[in-house]
Formats: sequence, C-alpha cells, structure tokens
Amino acid sequence: MNKEVLNLKIIILGNSGVGKTALINRYTKNKFVPQANVSIGSDFLCKLLTVNDQLLNLQIWDTFGQEKHNALSGAYYRNADCCILVCDLNDKSSSDMLNQWYATLIGSTCEKSAGPIPIVVVGNKIDVDLKKRRVTMDHIMKSFDDNTPCYETSAKDSINVDELFFIVAKKALEQHRNDEAFSSG
Repeated sequence: MNKEVLNLKIIILGNSGVGKTALINRYTKNKFVPQANVSIGSDFLCKLLTVNDQLLNLQIWDTFGQEKHNALSGAYYRNADCCILVCDLNDKSSSDMLNQWYATLIGSTCEKSAGPIPIVVVGNKIDVDLKKRRVTMDHIMKSFDDNTPCYETSAKDSINVDELFFIVAKKALEQHRNDEAFSSG
C-alpha cells in the first residue's frame, strides 16, 4: 500500500437547499444537521480513505450558499479532481438546473487535465415520501452520458452516502493519475 497521502479536491454543486452540506456532514462526520445555516463563503471538510491501495485525503468543498448569489469564484473550481452535481428529488427546479451547473463547471475549469472533469450526479432526499417526489433519476440522466454514475441518496437516513463518495474518490483518483500523465507527457 502506498503510505503517501494523496490530496484530492472534490467540489459539490447544486441549488441552495438540495442537501449539499448535509451530504458532506453525513460523510465526513456521520452526522445529520436538519437545517444548515446558510452563509456566504466556501470551505472544505476532509476524510481519509483508501482506494486501490492508495491513501486519499478527500477535500470536499462546500459553497455555503454562494450558489444563491451565483458568486462561485474560479478558485472554487480550480484543480478539482471530481464534481458532484446534486438536486433534490422533491424539487423539479433543482433538477432542471443541473445542466446549467454542469455548463458553469465546464466553462470554469482550467485546462490542466487530460480530459473533462468527471462528474457524479446525485438525487438527494429519497427519505421523503415517494408520493411527494417530483423528479426521477431517469429524467435527470437524460441530460448526461450513460457512463455518468448516478445515485439516489439520503443524508438524513445515511442511504448510499458512503457508496457515493467511494465512487467519487475512485473517479477523482483516476482523474488525478490522468492529469499527471498528461502533464508529464
């Protein structure tokens, strides 16, 4: 096993209120906070894990409400190894915005990489009554490549959260290795 810790930057995008902070807190702290306070700024939380015998430090960046003001800076996107696009399955407008978030991501990422930044699409809040659901993952995925991983999650009930971040870590590690090969080639 490679004992050197590799830092990977993960960014999470989506409308305010879709559960981005809740997902990060559930994964990094195994804690659910029903209503996170919205503030302006960005920060990241970290979690160590091992993927393919490589010790990783996932730096998971949260926007803390900046999406309301459309004020995400280039520093937020810079050097990201993977992106999680999140919508609320009970709010159709948040799923309709995923394409716009994706376009913003593509337009803001630096040309440091061997290819486009990998994404994982998430429909959050599956813990809410199925009768209240306003959107399906099939509808969401029509806008994305068939190879794009997608998950239905619940930060509240801790459903598929660990699985989501494990796949994100694998994609980020792969992107990092491709970027290294691209830079040295």
